[in-house]
Amino acid sequence: MDERRVVELLRELLHESEGEVKQEYSPKEAGKILGREAGTVRDWCRMRRIKSRKAGRKVLIHHDEVERLKATHCELSPPDPSKVPP
Repeated sequence: MDERRVVELLRELLHESEGEVKQEYSPKEAGKILGREAGTVRDWCRMRRIKSRKAGRKVLIHHDEVERLKATHCELSPPDPSKVPP
């Protein structure tokens, strides 16, 4: 996902929260920011690859964790088999 798209999505989230940065995101919101499916983000939470917390049945991911994932370019997925040397 290119940087312009990330900025656009963050602006949308800012607009939704009336100018304040959200402190926590749902897997769906985090997925939009990171360019990943909500299910993938939930899997990462379940596998403890990313920090999250549960509030009842909801999974919440802190803003700092989303920023960390953006900085590492979401390198939590398994490697592409076509790019792994034999």
